[in-house]
Amino acid sequence: MTTVRVVSYGTMLNLARRSENTADLLVDPALSTVARDGVALKLPRNQLSTLIALLGRRVVDMDQLVEAVYGDAADGGPLTAQSVISGYLLSLRSFGPLIGVEFSDGRNRKYEARVVPLSPPTEGVGGHG
Repeated sequence: MTTVRVVSYGTMLNLARRSENTADLLVDPALSTVARDGVALKLPRNQLSTLIALLGRRVVDMDQLVEAVYGDAADGGPLTAQSVISGYLLSLRSFGPLIGVEFSDGRNRKYEARVVPLSPPTEGVGGHG
């Protein structure tokens, strides 16, 4: 099983177990990084907070994401915060395959992230058979 761990203040906390792959997904808020199987990505702080909120729960709605990222101080109000978080989600989806995280499409304003087995690297496009 993959273990999603948040590294904080020198302590590793088990956040979730949602995959059959053995590579741990490590999230380090202090360094603003997420890493798995030798791939490490540095993310903006609020984007990392969005990822942590998604991985920490089964399903999250937009209001919960705004609360997790901004608390009571949503920049520009809740509608602006929702637009910004939608942008974070788009970015997270684009690099998700690198670290083995899949994101739901946000139907009905419900969001989910799950750790999945890493895909083996491909050796070329349009291979010969």
